[in-house]
Amino acid sequence: MIKNGITDRTYALLILNTKDAEIHIGRLGVLNIVCGFYVYVGSAKRNLVPRIRRHLSNNKKNFWHIDYLLSSKTVKTREIWASPGEQECQMAQCFFKRGYPYVEKFGSSDCRCWSHLFFLNKKPGIIKNLLKKNGFRNIYVCPN
Repeated sequence: MIKNGITDRTYALLILNTKDAEIHIGRLGVLNIVCGFYVYVGSAKRNLVPRIRRHLSNNKKNFWHIDYLLSSKTVKTREIWASPGEQECQMAQCFFKRGYPYVEKFGSSDCRCWSHLFFLNKKPGIIKNLLKKNGFRNIYVCPN
């Protein structure tokens, strides 16, 4: 489990969707989420640990786009990465520049990015290396 004392501000969730699904995502409506790996980039100006615990919880009211996605029975957070810098949009730009498909307007209603959720298909290793190069470290691996 995630321990207190982490002072990082930006995080990346490595997410696996186990089968194609139509998922209702708040005001974005029903989206077709295909099977495969995704990365979501978010931030917590303060209190990263409670934010991550919320994301991992199955008992929460859906508020953010990511809450709706993570509430789906086909979706599981596999790993969590964190960085001390405020680089949520900077990481999103890295994924855009590398041509990763994205879910339009997902998680980016408070910035100018097109999205903060990117489709990786079956190759999360490349993303892990990119996160490491940008100062992220792995803080959680799903136990099963």
